Amino acid sequence: MALYFLYQKIHWIDIIEAIIEKPISSHLEVEVYHQGYFQSICHLLDNMDQNTFSNFVIWRSISSYLPFMSTSLRKLKDDFTTAINGYPAASGQPRWKLCAKWADDYFGLVTSSLFVKVNSKKFEKIQKVKSMVNQMKTILIAKIQQLNWLDSNLKEEMISKIRRTSSMIGYPEWILDDAWISKKYSEVNVKHYRFFENIMNLKMFNFKAKLTTAEQPIPADQRWLINLDSNNALYYRAWNAIAIPLGLLQPPLFDLKSTNIAIYATLGTVIGHELMHSLDPEGIQYNQCGNIMSRIDQNLLKDYYGKLKCFTDQYSSYKVGEKHMNGELTITENIADSEGLKLAYEAFHMDINHSDNCYCDIADGDNFTPKQLFFIYYAQSMCRTSLSNYTLKFEMAELHSPTVFRVIGSLSNSNEFSDAFHCRSNDPMNPTDKCLLL
Repeated sequence: MALYFLYQKIHWIDIIEAIIEKPISSHLEVEVYHQGYFQSICHLLDNMDQNTFSNFVIWRSISSYLPFMSTSLRKLKDDFTTAINGYPAASGQPRWKLCAKWADDYFGLVTSSLFVKVNSKKFEKIQKVKSMVNQMKTILIAKIQQLNWLDSNLKEEMISKIRRTSSMIGYPEWILDDAWISKKYSEVNVKHYRFFENIMNLKMFNFKAKLTTAEQPIPADQRWLINLDSNNALYYRAWNAIAIPLGLLQPPLFDLKSTNIAIYATLGTVIGHELMHSLDPEGIQYNQCGNIMSRIDQNLLKDYYGKLKCFTDQYSSYKVGEKHMNGELTITENIADSEGLKLAYEAFHMDINHSDNCYCDIADGDNFTPKQLFFIYYAQSMCRTSLSNYTLKFEMAELHSPTVFRVIGSLSNSNEFSDAFHCRSNDPMNPTDKCLLL
């Protein structure tokens, strides 16, 4: 879509050129993921009082800088945030923790490089994870081939997409090149004893860097999705890629000294979760190259959308206090949880079938079989604690369901779970009509 047609009253080209300080083509096209949002916001702007709009923009700008200002100003925002949300503001943490976080946020390549240099000797971890990713991609392709509700063309597109899903595991070699990293930050102007000024310069530097990629895309061999010291993983539709950074490959989530049961139940479910995002309601609209399939016949997805309704209804039936969950809001993550768990379990089952020392139906000292332990480890890896106000006001509006429902929802959709624990038919954790995508 041409920028001009997105909202004609905003001179997009002029704004971008003023920020990056270089001309860009007037024929530049951008992919707009949520056109409905822009249509709605444009309607709002057309009908909003100019003073209200100006005040909003100015306040948003000032508010974004308050965490970096004086103690009294920070306290004003913290008190406001705490009163609105019902739980303490994150900026109430010790200052040194916030400074460490900001260093990681604004100099992610530097902190990632330092982290990798300390941990890169654990190369065998990366090899294990790469093997697990390839194993689960093979399982997912086999599941897609067996589907009877996808036509042959769309099925082949989905299979090709999974085959071409790139895996960013551990760290890239260029993160160890100090000269390359120094060049990346060569235009950053950092001054001693000028904290606030430095923050403003860094914000502008990062913003310019992002906009510059509009005409100069990041080379494929320099792409990475997340700081390497992060303990998170993700799938990026536009690159058709998953990232499992080195920071995630640490105990207790991942330890080569652990049993394969624990590894597949914890890290394996994370890998399965990210792979399944390629087939969630948003991911399925993208092809193997990361482009939106504008010509996809929605009639071919009629059965797919019917399966989505099952997940929506299931999670909407869960309640926090007296308030029901929004199953539509969390649909993409719920599908990734449920189907990702199944991928990990099948990979685990395949692994133990190839093991000479596997006695899958023999209980251990705690009277749990390996199959039961898989689901126990999975549930334990999802354990979280949160204030009730936090759950009501944040998690209820989050794309992920509260962790208790992430566990209950995905396990109750698993035939393997109910078989392992011998659940009776139509028990709460073994409903007759399970929500299944694959």
